[in-house]
Amino acid sequence: MTLSIWRLSHLALALSSAAFILVLTLTGIVLAFDPVADRMVGYERVQDFPDQTLADMVHVVQQRYDEVLTLSVDANGYLAISAFTEEGDVEDFYIHPVTGEKTGEFIEQSELMKFAATLHRSLFLKSPGRIFIGINSFLLFLIAASGLVLIVKRQQGWKEVFQKIIREGFFQYSHIYLGRIALVPLVIISITGVYLSLLRFSIIPDSIPEHDIASEEIASEPIVPLDQFTWFTSIPLEDLRSLEFPFSPDPIDYYQLSLRDKEVVINQYTGETLSEINYPVVRLFSEWSTLLHTGRGTVGWSLVLALSCLAIFYFMVSGFAMWWKRRSSRIRNTFRKKDCSHILLVGSETGSTLVFAQMLHKHLTKAGIKSFIAELNRFGSYPRMDHLIVLTATYGQGEAPTNARKFEQLIQSAHIDRPFDFSVVGFGSLAYADFCKYALDVDRWLGNLPEASRLTQPFTINKRSLESFAQWAERWGNLTNTEVAISKAPALPKRRKKPTQFEVIGKAEYDDTFVLTLRSVKAKSFTSGDLLAVFPDDGSHERLYSMGCTTAGDVLLSIKRHQHGVCSGYLDCLKSGDSLVANIVKNKHFHFSKKARTVVLISSGTGIAPYIGMLHNNAKGTDTHLYWGGRTPEAFGLYAPEIKRLKESGKLQRLERAFSRENEEKTYVQDLLLQDGVMIAEALEEGGTLMICGSIAMQSGVIQVLNKIVEQYTIRALSHYQNKGQILMDCY
Repeated sequence: MTLSIWRLSHLALALSSAAFILVLTLTGIVLAFDPVADRMVGYERVQDFPDQTLADMVHVVQQRYDEVLTLSVDANGYLAISAFTEEGDVEDFYIHPVTGEKTGEFIEQSELMKFAATLHRSLFLKSPGRIFIGINSFLLFLIAASGLVLIVKRQQGWKEVFQKIIREGFFQYSHIYLGRIALVPLVIISITGVYLSLLRFSIIPDSIPEHDIASEEIASEPIVPLDQFTWFTSIPLEDLRSLEFPFSPDPIDYYQLSLRDKEVVINQYTGETLSEINYPVVRLFSEWSTLLHTGRGTVGWSLVLALSCLAIFYFMVSGFAMWWKRRSSRIRNTFRKKDCSHILLVGSETGSTLVFAQMLHKHLTKAGIKSFIAELNRFGSYPRMDHLIVLTATYGQGEAPTNARKFEQLIQSAHIDRPFDFSVVGFGSLAYADFCKYALDVDRWLGNLPEASRLTQPFTINKRSLESFAQWAERWGNLTNTEVAISKAPALPKRRKKPTQFEVIGKAEYDDTFVLTLRSVKAKSFTSGDLLAVFPDDGSHERLYSMGCTTAGDVLLSIKRHQHGVCSGYLDCLKSGDSLVANIVKNKHFHFSKKARTVVLISSGTGIAPYIGMLHNNAKGTDTHLYWGGRTPEAFGLYAPEIKRLKESGKLQRLERAFSRENEEKTYVQDLLLQDGVMIAEALEEGGTLMICGSIAMQSGVIQVLNKIVEQYTIRALSHYQNKGQILMDCY
């Protein structure tokens, strides 16, 4: 599939630097635990004694040791000293920040850490290796930047970056989700890595001016005690970087004090300031870069670095998995386009829509029809085209996918001398404001062609629903007298739970609809809105039914009988006392809200079953409105007794019904919603929940009406409420 420039850049950068980044990642994980190991030594830290001044410590060490050379605080906050021992040797060790007693030897880096550090910094190639590392650090920054752009485009704007992610697969979801979390640490790691490399080769200068001290002007009088030196008494010990002691009593030797932001030279007798130099910004930034890149002295940030390196490794795995999936979905044709009567054009950013096109292509070929698949950007001359089918997703804010951006220009300049029928199928997610907008644009462009005849109205599919696509294919097949029997059954779960045995305790029916009441032989936990997976006797495939749970713990199913329906026919043969074995499938995204003050239940036909169960369990008396659409008032008779009891008990406040065959003027459930637009808008604005259960056709009509309502009565798009979990759907 054609990739966008950002996606292509993201992929190219990742592939070109994969080997180096893998080395940096693995060694980075190891090195991130080096500061943690240092802190686990357990020496006393100067930060634990905030009242201790530099003057206090200088007085203590001069009393305890014969001659002190330096006093310093390392990145871990441990106080180190270099002093002459009683044997006359110079020794470096850690001391207690108050007593000055020796607490331990300097921490030696392990051989593993030395190996990892050398590999991480230079790949054991010295200067050339450091250049490679610097370049790949910059590439890592570009990968993070291009990844951010892709997230922004996918989420439809900068403001939506941290909004709910639409799931289109495990690797896709986890890649984006983890990318948002790890973005800032990755940018910090990459930028500081580049900076330290530039620093190493002096491309960025890191020098400080030398102290300019006139030795002939250095005074030796009056002598001021150390504990009265202004610099020593005013500096908390935790602010010390290092202090070099005078090597001799000569006045030209002095104390050299290094703090966080400056360096000071102090007269060893008078305590006056001989020279003071503020560190340049470059020096301060260099130290912060080292700290941020290595985590030196900080356990928390070191762990963040380790997790970030693990995230990079996962990005490589998940990115490769997504790339391989797109690669495996490449277009393959059996026939040449000039010989095909059916042309399937695909618009997809990630390749997911192509799966549906290939599915349709397979069924057309099986039916003896020559069909040809191509990207929308490949639209050209098709000498024998009788039917054009466009299957396209929408990218970004109503934009064309990358492999469809040329289609508008191509179709407007095309020379078509043969009449043809066309159909457009749009794929998208209702959580996006511009749901299937590009598919509607394509339908409009094709409709303007004099040679084109619209066979079906544009059909939109939410979240790549196989059931919706099968419904469209069946409708298209009926119009063209083509047998296209795409299975509506979802893929079987990889790990099927132990089935549950039910007993049929009641059955009621009217026309082609019947209601079953089932009781579990053994106690099982389930909730209204969960699904019952039923396997017919032949075990060919499962069928999922939305179920209601009564207060007695029984399962309520409402089922439409289909003439050739395997599962519906199997269930229709059951009678009171019969047994049924089925699986309970949790459906947490379609449960009755426990927090919403208002709940609007929208259903058609058999979609009312889970609502009856939800209403039975509406113990809080949540303000609930039920909209139901069916053919005739008699069809509602199956549910009327239960609904009456629910209204009388106060668990249902309002019922509205729509009948499509009661009189000449057909009324649908969306018509009722449009009439109550103000109430619907207020419910959404106040945090209420709308639930939709029934056919895909009903769902499509309801969504169109809801879009009109929010456009007229609110300032937000419907996707805003969808992302907040206020619109729940379970349609088939």
